[in-house]
Amino acid sequence: MQNVPDSNTQRAYQNAVAALRASKFGVAAKGFHDILRRHPKYGPAHYQLGLIFKTQGRPETAVTHLAQAAKLLPKEYTVLMEYGVALGQVGSYAKAVNALRKAERLNPASVDVLGHSAHVFQLMGDLKKAEFYLRKAIKRKPKDGSLYRLLSIAHKFTPDDPYLKQMLAIDPADLPNPSHRWELDFAIAKALEDIKDYPSAFPYLKRGNDLVAATFPYDAAARQSQIEQLQAAQRDLLRCEPHADALNDAPIFVTGMPRSGTTLVEQIIGAHSEVTAIGEVGYLARAAEGLLQRDGQYDAVTKVAGKLRSDVAERYLADVARNFPNAQRTVDKSIQSYLYVGLVKHIMPNARFVIVRRDPRDNLLSIYRNLFRAGTHRYAYDFETLVDHFVSFQKMVQFWQDQLEGSVVIADYDALVRDPEAETRRLIASCGLGWEDACLDYHQKTGAVTTLSLAQVRQPIYKSSQQAWRRYGDVVQPLLDALENRGVDLSAWD
Repeated sequence: MQNVPDSNTQRAYQNAVAALRASKFGVAAKGFHDILRRHPKYGPAHYQLGLIFKTQGRPETAVTHLAQAAKLLPKEYTVLMEYGVALGQVGSYAKAVNALRKAERLNPASVDVLGHSAHVFQLMGDLKKAEFYLRKAIKRKPKDGSLYRLLSIAHKFTPDDPYLKQMLAIDPADLPNPSHRWELDFAIAKALEDIKDYPSAFPYLKRGNDLVAATFPYDAAARQSQIEQLQAAQRDLLRCEPHADALNDAPIFVTGMPRSGTTLVEQIIGAHSEVTAIGEVGYLARAAEGLLQRDGQYDAVTKVAGKLRSDVAERYLADVARNFPNAQRTVDKSIQSYLYVGLVKHIMPNARFVIVRRDPRDNLLSIYRNLFRAGTHRYAYDFETLVDHFVSFQKMVQFWQDQLEGSVVIADYDALVRDPEAETRRLIASCGLGWEDACLDYHQKTGAVTTLSLAQVRQPIYKSSQQAWRRYGDVVQPLLDALENRGVDLSAWD
């Protein structure tokens, strides 16, 4: 039974909700925490905190609060639904399905519950059940762009596909907000790509990208500043001996640009009997950012060296141990970890970094063709900003190659596709692992995939994604021009 707060606490709750609606997340979180200190069993405050942490990409903390909310508010289907979503994000799929089924029983007509259930089944790899839920949802809400976009992730469209016909018949003016419009555009573009009608697909793709770019603009100057500050913050550290109390753990970090093949490489390494693939958990980046960044500026790592073990290494390893207690060694596909290679090598010198690279024409176009979580990857929706971000990524990778010669491994996606066995053997050896044939059969290993690659990595390595940029003809010329103007050398891929 939850505590019933007094009138002062109810006003405090309303004030915190108002702060949340104004996107003042820190103020809102403090308000809800203050309420829970006085009324630890007040379900609505737990629920709101859970939503904040889920939005901020901290699903483990979200689960803690949403579990309390679900216990205290067992008849609220939205609470159970959000609890199920957060459980899916941390890989607790059986519990997620159970929570979502309870939510569905409470409100069988909820399209949101059906959609979230479909997404959890996608993460589990049960694509048939996911599509079953999506069909039910679309039948109830046939003009919901987000449902079609979710369907498009794993559904293979055909020329006579009724869903393609339904999508094309929707007037964007009938959709309630820009996000529904761009989700529909991305879904239509993917459907037209499935039937190889690339000339027709691109206008939808561009319209959807333009809408997102206008809503979430990219700050090129801030990105440049971030790279320069992180290099400066870690440069002195690289000249020092490893931390005197360095940890012996040897996690493997797979990193690189999105859509470069990082998920494939993680799955190959994770197929090894000594390794557990933990997905894109983000523990490392959160710990490092929390230690280094102050109001958008980065401290030199040498200034916080005394906290490196406790605030980064031990926190990271504790998060991994809590969520993957049986793991002997882990492979972590966190694409932001290339920013913190020096910091990690100082406190965990046995850690391995595998940086994946891919033909930038295919890589950047693939990013452009995909929709990311709202507000993230803001560079992804315009050719010029894509190239700007890619160039800054290259600068950071080159920095590590210069400063830590031999300590980072470059995995070439295109070479891996051309000669899977030779490149897989090289990759496994570079991680300090003995050879196992299972690494060539990675796609047969069961388990969840939480990225946009969830359908592809359940297949053997395929070559159809190479030179994909050529299919679009002249419409991608601005991308090629932007790469040339920024001095990107494409000769290695020609």
